Amino acid sequence: LLSFFSDLIQDWASDSAPDIYSFVPYSWKFKVLFHQFEMIWAANQHNWVDCSTKQQENVYLAACGETLNIDFTLAFNEFVPTTCNTRFSLQAEDTDMRLSLPECHPSRCPLLTLAKDYQNVKLPPDMFMPGEHHSAPPPKPSKSRWRNITHAEAGWVDCWSVPNFLLIIDYTWHPIYPQKADEQLKQSLSEMEESMLSALRPPEHTSVHHNASPRFTSKSASAAHSRMPAEPSELPPDRLHVEMEMSPDSRIILYGPLLRALISIKENYFGEDDMYTDFEEAVSSPVLSTSTSSGLGWSPLGMEDSEQKENSNIHPLDLRPWDITVLINLYKVHGRLPMHCSSEGPEGPSGFLERLCFEMKKGYKETMLQLLLSPIHIFVSDNYQ
Repeated sequence: LLSFFSDLIQDWASDSAPDIYSFVPYSWKFKVLFHQFEMIWAANQHNWVDCSTKQQENVYLAACGETLNIDFTLAFNEFVPTTCNTRFSLQAEDTDMRLSLPECHPSRCPLLTLAKDYQNVKLPPDMFMPGEHHSAPPPKPSKSRWRNITHAEAGWVDCWSVPNFLLIIDYTWHPIYPQKADEQLKQSLSEMEESMLSALRPPEHTSVHHNASPRFTSKSASAAHSRMPAEPSELPPDRLHVEMEMSPDSRIILYGPLLRALISIKENYFGEDDMYTDFEEAVSSPVLSTSTSSGLGWSPLGMEDSEQKENSNIHPLDLRPWDITVLINLYKVHGRLPMHCSSEGPEGPSGFLERLCFEMKKGYKETMLQLLLSPIHIFVSDNYQ
C-alpha cells in the first residue's frame, strides 16, 4: 500500500524530462463522497488470496458506514522540487467493522454460535464511573444499518461501531525525474561524502576560508560515485505521517478471530506481506509457494534468475528508506467480551476506557513505540447467591 502513493503521483506526472520552458504550475483537487459504502479487506495470513469463483477460502474484514468523504490535492506548483507533499483526509460517519470467516475456517461455527447466543443487554448507567462525575452515558442502542454484501445471514459478524472516524495521511517524498535519476543519485552521493569529509577536515582561518575555492569539485563527485557503492539507507528518507482518531462512545465486541484479522491486515497492506499470492498461481504446487520456498533459502526453478534480473533493473533511488510516524487516539471506548449466555443468566464481562493514545516512529534503523492508557474499568457480574 505504501507504493500506491508513489505510483499515483507517477501516473499523473509527465514521462518527459523536466523543461522550464514548458512548465506550467497546476494542481488537482479531489473530493469524493460515498453514501452507504462497504470497504472489504482481505485478511488471510501471509496475504494468500483465493481468487476462485466458488467457495472462496478467504477471511474478510469490512469497514461499512453511512458516509465517507475523501479529500486530497495533487500539487505540481514548483519546477523540479526537491520534495513534494500530499495530504489525504478520510472522514466517515456511523462506521461499523464486520468480520467474515470462510466455511473451512475452524473458528467459523464457534464465532457464529457465540454471536447468535450472546445477548447484548444494556448496562445500567451507574456501572460506568470514570472521571469526576462518577457516571458516563452508556452506549447508545444500535439502529439498523445499511448492508449490501455484509449480511448477517451470509456469516458477517459486527465487531466494532464508531460514530465518527478520521484518518489523515501526510506523505512527503523525493520525486525521481525522468532521465535525471542518475544525476540525482550523483548529487545525493556527493552531498553525503561532503558531509562525511567536512567533519574530518582541520579548521581553517577566516581569511583562507573566504578566498579559497571549495575542496569538493564535480570531478571528485564523479570519482566518488565511481568508487563508492550506492547505499540507499544513507539517502534522506521519504516521510509518511498517519493520524487516526475515533470519536467518543465507540463500541467493540472482542471476538478472538478479530485480533488475528487485524494483525493480518497490518502485515498484508503495511508490512512484509504486501504482495499477495494466489492459490492457483503457485509455481510448483499449492504447498510450495514462492514466499514459502524463499523463506527456506531456495527458489523454485526459473524464479531465481527472474528475481536477479528484476533486482538489477531497480534504481538505488527506488530503495530510499522511509520515516513513518503513526498516531492513534481513541476516546470513551465501550468493550464487551461475548460469552454463551441466556437472558436469565449473568451478563458477559464488559469494560470502559476513557482514552487510548498510541504513537509509533519507525525509521530504517530503529522503531520507537509509546502507549498511553487511562484507567480501565472492568465489570464482571454473577448471579450466584
